[in-house]
Amino acid sequence: MDGARAGVGVLELEPATYEVIVSARGFRPLKSQIILNAGEKPKIDLVLEVAGLGCPSKDCIADPAEPMVEQEHVEIKSISEPAEMLVTEQGFLAINSPKGWVRTDGPGLAYFVPPQKDKGQSLVWIYISSAPIGPNEEAKDLKSYIDSDKAAFKQRFRNGVVQEEISLSLPLAKLQAPVLTFRSGEKKNTVEQVVYVGEVTRVLTLVLSAREQAAFDKALPTFRDFAKSYSSSITPAPN
Repeated sequence: MDGARAGVGVLELEPATYEVIVSARGFRPLKSQIILNAGEKPKIDLVLEVAGLGCPSKDCIADPAEPMVEQEHVEIKSISEPAEMLVTEQGFLAINSPKGWVRTDGPGLAYFVPPQKDKGQSLVWIYISSAPIGPNEEAKDLKSYIDSDKAAFKQRFRNGVVQEEISLSLPLAKLQAPVLTFRSGEKKNTVEQVVYVGEVTRVLTLVLSAREQAAFDKALPTFRDFAKSYSSSITPAPN
C-alpha cells in the first residue's frame, strides 16, 4: 500500500445498531454502520488508513498496533435501542415486549395481551412459541416446518385460507423472516399471522391471533414492530 500504515481504535458498545464515524489527524475518516446482537461479544476493531501516499510528517507510526484513536475523534450514533431481554423456560430472547401490552400467563414461551378495562377474554393476543428442527427431528429445517404448519391448518379448518405475505425484515438479526396469515373461516380464532424465525436448532414463531378481524387490524402495526425488534436468543447448552 505504498508504505501506508494504520492506527487501531477499540470501542466497546452495548447491543444495538450504530453509525460510527472515526477520524484522526493524518488518517482517512472511517464511516460504518455496525449491528451488535445480544449474546455477541460487543467489540469491533476499527482500522484507519493513512491519508496520502505515505506517512504524514510528525504522524509516522513505527508500530501500527500501538497508537490508539482518541475518544474525542470518535462519533457514535445509536440508530436503535438494544432489545429487551425476555426470560422464558427455554432461556432468553432478545426482543421487545409489544408496546403498551402486558405479559401474562398463557401458552408458549411468552404471552401478551393489550390493556383492557374488563376481566373478560381478550379479542386479540400475541405469543411466542418454538419447535425443534434438525436431522433427528420431524421437521428438518425452517421450510419443512412451515410446510407442516400449513398442512396441519388445512386439515383442521376445511374452509381455512393460508396467505403468504411478503417476508419481514428483522434488521437486528439480519434476517428475512417468512410470514403467513391464516384465516379459519370460523367465528372463533378468526385470523392469525405468524412470523417464522429460523434458529440453529429450532423455529421461533411470533404469533398475532384475534377473534375478530377489526381487533387483528388494529393490533397488526404493534405486532410488526414487536417482531422487527427480535435480534437473538440464548438457550441453555444441551446436557
